[in-house]
Amino acid sequence: MKNTTKIILGIGASLVGYSIYRANELKNAVAQITAKISTISNVKVVWDMLEISLLADLQLINPTNTAIGLNSAGAIKIKRIAFYNRSNNSLIGEALTDISGIAIEKQSTSIIKDIAVTIPVLTGLLSNIELFGAQKELLAIELTLSIFGKEYKINS
Repeated sequence: MKNTTKIILGIGASLVGYSIYRANELKNAVAQITAKISTISNVKVVWDMLEISLLADLQLINPTNTAIGLNSAGAIKIKRIAFYNRSNNSLIGEALTDISGIAIEKQSTSIIKDIAVTIPVLTGLLSNIELFGAQKELLAIELTLSIFGKEYKINS
């Protein structure tokens, strides 16, 4: 085998090894992201559909020492954001999204603005009315990410 071939194979093996290491590091960092609502606005009741629509700003918190960039030409997207009652695990409302191009630096936060959320009045609002009082800590948020076509869920 020629020296050039050995060098090319060595560089290729190094790149594959680093890519696997970086993918695992990124996967572990993404699993530690937490999310919380920072602002709610434009609340409207849609009576004919018996649902409430609103815009929410979602704060994504990265507690790790790994910068997370979801700006990989659409290969990584937030597909769904679901809001649950932590005590009984009932769905309150959801936002179906197609968000990409997010970057969260290490040990920092990023805000996604104006996410359209729908809450069914009967199943979402009335059955979870305690969340709108003093028990806001019962709100759980689940992000569904699509990473290269495969879906992953992050709970916070």
